[in-house]
Amino acid sequence: MRLGGVIANRSAATDEIDRFNEAVGLKRLAHFPDLDVIRRSRLKKSTLFELDDAPGLTEVCDEYLQLAEQLWAGLIRCPVSR
Repeated sequence: MRLGGVIANRSAATDEIDRFNEAVGLKRLAHFPDLDVIRRSRLKKSTLFELDDAPGLTEVCDEYLQLAEQLWAGLIRCPVSR
């Protein structure tokens, strides 16, 4: 089994996640803050990329694209031992 890392979803801070990652040898792959634009996209049943411009939207979309590029390129690899 392989685990690439942890994604911080709907969080203001990542200090607890970062401490956990350090303890178990993982890394934080992305951070998606608790923004209203993310909540609205879910309510509208649309992707963030389909929404009209809103505060924080560009940064969140960029974070998703960066994560997707890393996954697609195979740059995220962390073996997990049992």
